[in-house]
This record gives sequence, structure tokens and C-alpha cells, in this order.
Amino acid sequence: APDRITWYVDGNPVYSASEDIPDTPGKIMVNAWPGIGVDDWLQPYDGKTPLYGYYDWIAYDCPNQD
Repeated sequence: APDRITWYVDGNPVYSASEDIPDTPGKIMVNAWPGIGVDDWLQPYDGKTPLYGYYDWIAYDCPNQD
């Protein structure tokens, strides 16, 4: 839906945001940064480093904008 952003992992939705959705062009950025305030879905960061991120593919599906 154009009024929310949903993040998926292995095809399963893990988080959705419906407030403060940007309406300007942007970039997709991916990293292994431990998030702040997302422990309920990301799990708390245990302080161990280094952190690694492996990505097989990333996709953006634009909703139909009529």
C-alpha cells in the first residue's frame, strides 16, 4: 500500500511503518548497523563485533500509481 513501508525477510513481513512515510525520491541502503528502538523485531544487539550482512538480492516493488 502506498501509505506504508513493509520490510520482509525470507518473504515474511518483519516490520511495517505507516507514519512519516517519505514522498520524495530516495535510495535503498543496506547495512549491518544495530538498530536503536527496534529490539522487539530486530533483537537486542549483544555488543559483539564484527557484524556481517549477507544479501542474496534486494527488491523494491513500487505500488501502482495511477
